[in-house]
Amino acid sequence: MKEKIFKYVFSLSMAVFLITGTVFSIGLYVHFSKEVREETKETAAVLKEAYEKEGEAVLKTTAIKKVTLKTSDGGIKNYGTDKQAHDQTWVTLPLKDGGSLTVYSARPSLSRFIINIFYPLVIGVFSAVLIALFLASHMAKNLVKPLNEINLENPDDRDIYDELKPLARRIVSQNRQIYRQMKQLRREHARQDKLRREFTANVTHELKTPLTAISGSAEILKNGLVQPQDVPHFADNIYKESQRMITLVGDIIELSELEDGSQKLSKSDFSVFPIVEQAIKRLSPSAKKRDVALSFSCPEDVTLYGSSALFEEILCNLLDNAIKYNRPGGRATAAVKRCDTGLKLSVSDTGIGIEKIEQERIFERFYRVNKSRSKEVGGTGLGLSIVKHAAVYFGAVISVDSTPNVGTTVTVRFPTNK
Repeated sequence: MKEKIFKYVFSLSMAVFLITGTVFSIGLYVHFSKEVREETKETAAVLKEAYEKEGEAVLKTTAIKKVTLKTSDGGIKNYGTDKQAHDQTWVTLPLKDGGSLTVYSARPSLSRFIINIFYPLVIGVFSAVLIALFLASHMAKNLVKPLNEINLENPDDRDIYDELKPLARRIVSQNRQIYRQMKQLRREHARQDKLRREFTANVTHELKTPLTAISGSAEILKNGLVQPQDVPHFADNIYKESQRMITLVGDIIELSELEDGSQKLSKSDFSVFPIVEQAIKRLSPSAKKRDVALSFSCPEDVTLYGSSALFEEILCNLLDNAIKYNRPGGRATAAVKRCDTGLKLSVSDTGIGIEKIEQERIFERFYRVNKSRSKEVGGTGLGLSIVKHAAVYFGAVISVDSTPNVGTTVTVRFPTNK
C-alpha cells in the first residue's frame, strides 16, 4: 500500500510540476512577446516624430536593427544596422506625406525561446523531481503510519482517519462476536468431550455386563461344573446376553449414523395407519407379559412424508418405554391426529412417571431415570436418543408431559411440508 501511495503521489506531483512549468513558460513567452511589441510601438512613434521633424537623416543614423521607409510615390528604402533582417515583430505607422514607416524588432520563436531557457528549465525539472520524491515519500509514510498502528483486536477510532472509523467499529463488533462464538465453541467442546467420556464409560459398562455373564457361563460349561439338566439354562443365558450385546451394538451404530447423517434413507409419502397397527401387534406379547393394555387410534387416510422406517423406530421406542416403565394393570396408548402444524403422535402410559428435573435429560444416551428399574426391564438406554435424532430428521418437535406415579405422555409433532 505504501508503494502504491508513493507512486501515486509522485506521479501526481510530477504531472502538476510539468503542467505548471509548461503553462508558466507559455505565459512568459506570451508576456515577453507583448512587451517586445509594445516597446516596438513606442520606438516607432519616437522615430516617426523625429523623421517628420528632421527628415531622412534621422533614419540614416538610427541604431535600430531595421527600419523601412515607404515614400508617397511608392518607393521603399531600408535603414538600420541590419537592413536585410527578417524580424518577427514590426509596427507600421502612417506619415503625413502619405508614406509609411515600419520598425522591426527581434523576437525569438517559441522553440528558440525554450532553447534559450533550457538550462533553467532543466534545473527546474530536476528540482521538481526531487521535491516530488520527497513529498511522495513523506506523504506515503504519514498516510500509512496510522493504518499500521491500528490494533485489530481492539482498534481505537480516536486515533485513525474519520473514513476508517466505521471499519474500526465493525472490527470491534466482529471481534466481540468471534469472542462469543469461541467461548461458545469452547463450552460446546467441553460438553461434547464430557459426553464422549460418558458415552465411552457407558458403552464399556453396558458391554462388560453381558460379556461377564457370557464368559462366566461359558467357563462353567467348559470346566464341566454343570449338571446335564442345567446346561440348557446356561446356554439360554449365553444366548440372551449375546442378543443383548447385538441389540446394544445395533443401537449404537444406528445412533451414530443418525448423528453424522451417514444413514441413507429414502424419502416418500407413506401411510401411517399400517405402521401403527404393525407396531401394536409387534409389541403386544411384551405388553401382555407385563400385564399392560395396548391400544391405538389413527385415521386410516393419514400420510406423512419422510422415512417410514424411522417413523416406525420412533413409535416402537416410545411404546416400548411405555410398556417397560408401566405398572401391572396399566395402559399404553398410541394416538395419531392431524394438527395445525401437520401431524401429531402421542404415546401415553399410566406408569411410574418422570420428575420434572429429569425430563430434559431422558433423551441423552444411556441416561436412566431409575437405574434399578432399568436393570429389571432391560434395554440399552439408547432408545430415546434414537427417537430424538430421528425426530430431527423429520424436522419434528418433541415434548414431554409427565407426573410421577401418574404417567407420561410423549408428543411428537411432525411437519407435513416436503
